[in-house]
Amino acid sequence: MSDMSDGLAENWRGKLFIVTPLRLYGELLKGHLERIPATECVVVSSTISEENISELSIGYECVALLDCSRTAVSEIPDSVARQVEKFGSECRLVVLDAERGRNIENDVLSAGAMGVFYEADSPDTLLKGIKAVMAGELWYPRRFLSERITSNRKRQNRFSSSPMVNKLTQRELDILTVLGTGVRNEEIADKLNISAHTVKAHLYNIYRKIGVNSRAQALIWASRHFPR
Repeated sequence: MSDMSDGLAENWRGKLFIVTPLRLYGELLKGHLERIPATECVVVSSTISEENISELSIGYECVALLDCSRTAVSEIPDSVARQVEKFGSECRLVVLDAERGRNIENDVLSAGAMGVFYEADSPDTLLKGIKAVMAGELWYPRRFLSERITSNRKRQNRFSSSPMVNKLTQRELDILTVLGTGVRNEEIADKLNISAHTVKAHLYNIYRKIGVNSRAQALIWASRHFPR
C-alpha cells in the first residue's frame, strides 16, 4: 500500500467536515477517513453555522464532504452552492454518494464542488480522491474533464469580449483549459511544449489576474466564465 501522506505538504493539518443527516453513517466514514495522517474528521449536519465552521477550522486546511444520498438530483447543485457559500472559498467541498449517470458533474462543478464521489466507489477510491482534493486537485471522471476542457477551448472566442477573460493571454487560457484534466505542472508543460517553470509563472499570473489563490479556485472560475 502506498504512503497515505503522498501528495500532502509536510506541514499539512487537515480537517474533514462530513456533512450528513445520517449520524451513524458519518461516524463510520469518519473512522475510515481518519487513516489519512494529520487529519481530523467531524460529523456535522447541513445546518451547521458559519460561526461553528470558522471556530472548528482555525489552523486547519478544510475539506467538506456533502452527503447527497438523500437529496433529489435536481436539488444537488443548489445544495452544493449553499454549502460552498457557508464553508467559504478556503474550504474545498466535494459531493458524496452521488448516483452515477445522472449528469450532475457540470452543474456541481459550476456550483463550486471540487469533486464527485459515487455510491459505488470503493473505500480506497474515496481515500485516494480525498487526498487528491486535499492537494488542490479536482476529482471528477477523466472523460468528463476532458470533454469539459475541449468544450471550454471551443468557447474561448465566444466569450472573448468578457473583461475578465480579456485579462488573460492566449497561453494563459491554454493553461486554464489543460488544468481541468487534473494533471500536474510537468504534464501541462509536456502538453503545451513549454517548461514546468514557465507553467508555474503563468499560473501565478493567472491567479493574480482573476483573483484566486489556488488551481482549484482557478478551475471553478473557468467553469463559471466559460459556461455551457
